[in-house]
Amino acid sequence: MAKLKPGPPSKFTQELADQICDLMVEGHDLVESCDILKLNRRTVFRWLNEYPEFDTQCARARETLTEVRLSKVREKVVKAQQTGVDPNLLKIEVGFEQWVAERIAPRYSTRTKTEVSGPNGGPVQIERVDLSHLSDEELEILDIALNGRADDEDDDE
Repeated sequence: MAKLKPGPPSKFTQELADQICDLMVEGHDLVESCDILKLNRRTVFRWLNEYPEFDTQCARARETLTEVRLSKVREKVVKAQQTGVDPNLLKIEVGFEQWVAERIAPRYSTRTKTEVSGPNGGPVQIERVDLSHLSDEELEILDIALNGRADDEDDDE
């Protein structure tokens, strides 16, 4: 069996990590930071997996980036109120910034997530209910209760 040839040593340094995060704190996202520093994005994303401390540092920088972006939104709103900018345009700009903030830092998300689990966090257990003992009339009542009355039924019967 052939041995895999080891790749070149990683170019990752704490100094480079600091430069990436400093750019993020200044208002650039991770991709823009990679472009500014002329770093391969794939490499930087691999570093996030290989160096947990870098991943944590970037997460903090993303939080700060979100705060920077939200502060810019506040500035836009104040300026718009003072200069009479079209409210529809402002709504679009603010909506976009909110959308970006939700993706950068999920804590800013307006969506709620509901998870359902069974007892003690386990899987949901499904039980089958035997309806074979019900009469036709009882089944019809159950059908109406679950699905509502069909609009095309004749009430004259």
